[in-house]
Amino acid sequence: MEYLQEMKGHKLVNLYSQLKGPVLLRVDLNSPKDNEGMIVANSLRLRINADMMGLYAQHAGLVVLAHQGRKGDDDFGSLKEQHRLLLGMLPRDIEIEFIPHDAAFALETRAKIAKLAPGHIMLYENVREFDFETKFDAKTCPYINFFKGVINTCVNDAIGVLHRKDASMRALPYIAPTFVGMPTMSEIWIMESVRNSKEKKVLISGGKKPEKADNLKAIHMSGIEGLTGGVVGQAIARMRGHDMGESNNAYIELTYSQDDIEAAKMLASLDNVSHPLDFVILENGETRTVELGDLRFSKGLICDIGPMTVEEYARRSEEKEIRWRAGPLGRAEDPRFRNGVELTKRIVGPRLAFLGGDTAHELAQSGLESLIKSAGGEIMQGGGSILHGLAGKNYPSLDDILELQRK
Repeated sequence: MEYLQEMKGHKLVNLYSQLKGPVLLRVDLNSPKDNEGMIVANSLRLRINADMMGLYAQHAGLVVLAHQGRKGDDDFGSLKEQHRLLLGMLPRDIEIEFIPHDAAFALETRAKIAKLAPGHIMLYENVREFDFETKFDAKTCPYINFFKGVINTCVNDAIGVLHRKDASMRALPYIAPTFVGMPTMSEIWIMESVRNSKEKKVLISGGKKPEKADNLKAIHMSGIEGLTGGVVGQAIARMRGHDMGESNNAYIELTYSQDDIEAAKMLASLDNVSHPLDFVILENGETRTVELGDLRFSKGLICDIGPMTVEEYARRSEEKEIRWRAGPLGRAEDPRFRNGVELTKRIVGPRLAFLGGDTAHELAQSGLESLIKSAGGEIMQGGGSILHGLAGKNYPSLDDILELQRK
């Protein structure tokens, strides 16, 4: 699907005429947490969404749906902290009210929405607290039953989760005329431009989440070279017969489902996908560099790619016109494991793009965010969602808009 062309009638091009209030806005406020469990105040997503919410609210009252983490994960939690931070990030003439779960579908809340004027925002508590969020049914969805008739316009600007089938996105075109937010359209444009380009491309991928493996398989089978780190890189090396050491072998088995193992095997079978040559491990409280062939003798956990890998990946990247990074290549939150940052410093320049919240957080922690932008690179909110599109897969909530409201 070429969404940039298909969604032409659903782009925001004149906010004054298009945003008829009240507006229901779905965004992605999912933010990294610091070592004390607090939301990181300067996260990319918070800053972008504060800017866009402030802009949209000048034209219409906003009801905002968003999430933080997933149930069962350590980062799952309330949006109260985001609300507190947004109070200081939004323009002074914009008011933002927090709506707890027990008031989400109250008649009193609906009456407030009906009177919502420009300059006012109502931020709902984490939508993933509701069980129906992952079980969308247009006939019974509470969002449709509650918001239809009081909301006049919807905006889907949740690029970070666009690949999911969540009710808070899929319900929008059933409620009112729906547009796609400007940051989301911008990132879709970048993704489709890269996907359709005939230039040489490389994707340097890492991170903790094995869910990306299936997308990586499709991406690299399309001809995009892959340089891997993180758990994905370890799994590929393991599938190629390398003994990663007792602790790391066990970690891969614990982290990956059978489907992920099969996807890793497929990645390992591709000649254009590489795994690291060496690693930094943590053993008995000490860090040391170990080459791949010697890992079988170690008991330490892999925490980063090694210096040989940095050198090789930098050399391979300089041959490509388009270079993307998705996910930290090690435990970048620990200053002892910053070889992914070192790689970034070596390959910084135009057409280098960074995908997703974890990758953006790594840049912010290392002070490289401004440098990336100044050198002509891109830092994108979408991570798994962009890889999903790069793999040629559809976005369910955008398909709903096209099916229900084709213009």
